[in-house]
This record gives sequence, C-alpha cells and structure tokens, in this order.
Amino acid sequence: MNRTPHPRRRTRALMGASATLATLAALATLAAGVAVPAFADTSTSETTSTTSASAGTSAGTSAGTSAGTSAGTSAGTEQACLTAVRAWAAHAVTQRESTITNLTSRVNANQHVSATDRSALLAVLSADVPALTKVGQTVAADTSCTQARTDAKTIVTDYRIYAVVVPQVHLVLAADNGLYAVSKLQAALPTLTKAIADEQAAGKDVTAAQAAVDDLQAQISAATQAFTAAGPAALALTPAGWNANHDITAPVREQVKTGRTALRAGLKDLATASQILLGNI
Repeated sequence: MNRTPHPRRRTRALMGASATLATLAALATLAAGVAVPAFADTSTSETTSTTSASAGTSAGTSAGTSAGTSAGTSAGTEQACLTAVRAWAAHAVTQRESTITNLTSRVNANQHVSATDRSALLAVLSADVPALTKVGQTVAADTSCTQARTDAKTIVTDYRIYAVVVPQVHLVLAADNGLYAVSKLQAALPTLTKAIADEQAAGKDVTAAQAAVDDLQAQISAATQAFTAAGPAALALTPAGWNANHDITAPVREQVKTGRTALRAGLKDLATASQILLGNI
C-alpha cells in the first residue's frame, strides 16, 4: 500500500525541480548564442580579393584595384601600377589586422571557451598579424609591378582571414558555448530524476515526465557528440585546405547546427519535465 508523503516533504522534494525551472530562461538565452553565425562575406570576399590582387596576369585577372588596372594598362606606366598595387596591399593588410584584433577580443571575452581552444585560436591570430605586416612591407619594397602583384596575392591566398579564420573562430566558440550549455542540462538531470522518483513513490503518474527526461538524456548525448567533434574540426581548418576545397567549413557548420538542434530539443524536454512535476505539487 503506497503512503502519501507529508506535504512538507513533497514540497521540499520538488524544490529542486522548481529551481530547475527557474534556470530555463538563462539556458534558453545561452542556447540562442550557440547558433551558427552567418558568414555572408567569407568566400565571396576572399575570391574577389584574390582576383583584384592577381589581376593583369596571364590568367586574365584584373590588376590590384580598378584604379591600378586603368593606370597599369591605359597609361602603361610601371610606377602607376606599382603605386596601385601597393595601395591595395596596404589597405588589405590593414583590414585584416583590424579583423584579427576584433576576433582576438572576442576570444578573450568568451567565458566558456576551453583553455586549450583559447590558446589555439590566439596562436593563429597572433601569428597572422606580423606575417601580414611583413607581406605588406615586402610589397612596398617591390620594384616591379609583376612581383608586387605576386606578393600582394599572398595576403589573400596564404592567410584566408575571411574564408577560414573568421568562421574558424566563430565555430570553435559556438562549439564550446554549446558544450557549456550541455553541461547545464546534464546538471539538471539528478534533480529531475529524484523528483520523478518522489512523485512515483507518492503514487503519481510520471510517464510523461519520464519520457521527457529520457529524451533529454538522448539530446544531451547527441549535442555532446556534435559539439565535441566540431571544435577540433574547426581548429583543423587551414588556408591551404580552403584553396583546394572552398566547402571545407560546411561539415563543421553542420556539426554545430546538429548540436544546436539537440540542445534546443533538450531545453524543451527540461521545460516539459519540470512543468509536469511542478504541476503535481
């Protein structure tokens, strides 16, 4: 014969579930931040920059900038072409260094990125700045337009700041943010499990709550697997890889999207289970 626990005991048993419910808003906010960013200016920007930097060569691309093309072909002066390519290179280096500065600030400000991933990202970013500066100096010292174009092109092809580094940083941070959110879901499981056990002991129907918790566990597993794979995959992206295959970021994006979908489903399960159990108080 089941005995109904004293109301005070049942209330204390379910206080944990109430606390779990209170964390849903914060978790939902965090989950929204795991969304894969829209990189509208990645491959297009890099491709355009490559064309501009290498134009006027036998491949049929146009010279450093539109002004450089006009000066180099219409006026036919070597110095005018050099001036245009040098100006393009200086601008391209400045743009990329500014982007790297912003990315560095974002990495340092993120509270959930792992120490290992933070170190790896900062190593990439800190190495690219002096390297780009050196290329800019090389172009400025070039004495032929042909050599200047060749050197300027490496600002794009050797570093791929917009096609590789920008999405790399965003994807690693998204994966680590996701794992942090998953850890919060995982931490809620013991409270839910105990609340279900208490309700079942009190003779309550816990079928729906248990189903939600079971699915929550499955979503935690799926999200963990996806986010855990996405981080290292993003860190493995390289300019050389993008030069060979412009779609190298796609699989990583899909992993982050998969983790995000599972995370949101887990949040819904957490809300469902908590509300069912709280409704039984």
